[in-house]
Amino acid sequence: MRDVFSRIDRKGILRFFKYTSVGVGTFALDLVLLYSLTEFFGVQYLVATAVSFTLAVSLNFFISSYFVFRGFTRSLLHAYVRFLSA
Repeated sequence: MRDVFSRIDRKGILRFFKYTSVGVGTFALDLVLLYSLTEFFGVQYLVATAVSFTLAVSLNFFISSYFVFRGFTRSLLHAYVRFLSA
């Protein structure tokens, strides 16, 4: 077991916590958007779900690209189009 932890580097642990915090934050945003769209703006819940999910996942992608996975060589636009098509 000790051998497993010796292979994990600090950079990887930091990246994991950054990724987790971005994910939790955008999940919370998704819930707030969904609630706001349905309760305050009267948007039908299926439409509100699609809108809030799309916005939250897209924001997650851009924040993660900048904050978590900084230094990758692919252009952001190319990566986002590939992300959407997957």
